Amino acid sequence: MKNKYINKSEVDKLKMMVADIDVGMMCTFSGNEQFPNVVSLKRQELDDDGVIWHLISSESISFKNLQTNDNVTLIYTKPGDLQFIRIVGNGMVSDSKIRIKKYRNHIDTKLFEKGADDPKIRVLKLKVTATQYWKSDSGSLITILKVLGRAISGRDTDFI
Repeated sequence: MKNKYINKSEVDKLKMMVADIDVGMMCTFSGNEQFPNVVSLKRQELDDDGVIWHLISSESISFKNLQTNDNVTLIYTKPGDLQFIRIVGNGMVSDSKIRIKKYRNHIDTKLFEKGADDPKIRVLKLKVTATQYWKSDSGSLITILKVLGRAISGRDTDFI
C-alpha cells in the first residue's frame, strides 16, 4: 500500500523530524463550522509507506467530522528548538482490532475504559499528502518579537 503522495526519501525525512515529538495537535473540519476542531493526540506510528496512525474515539467530534470530510491537519512543535511541522492528509477511520491492539497503551485507559475491546475505540489512518517544516533561529524570532512590539506600542522596544 504505497502512498502516492510522498516518496520513500520524504517519508524518511518526515520520520526523522517527528521521531522525538510524541504529542501534536490534530485539526479536523466539519462542513458547516467556520473553524476546525482541534484536539491533542499522541503519535502512534508513521509507517514506511508514509501513513500516520492514531487512536480516536467514535464519540469524538474529530470522528464525526471525518465521516463527512476526510481532510486532516496535524501540527507538531518542538518549542525548545523552534521547530514547527504541519502535516496535511486524508483520514480514514477503521475498527481494525489488530491496529487497536498494536497502538493501545496505558495512556488510553481513561479514554477507552474497556481496553482494546472498548466499542468506542477506532484507528485513524492518515495518508500524508503534504508537509511544511519551519525551523527558526532565535535571532529571527527575536527580530519578529521586536517588530511586533514596535507595532503594538508605537515606540521602539527592546526585549533583550
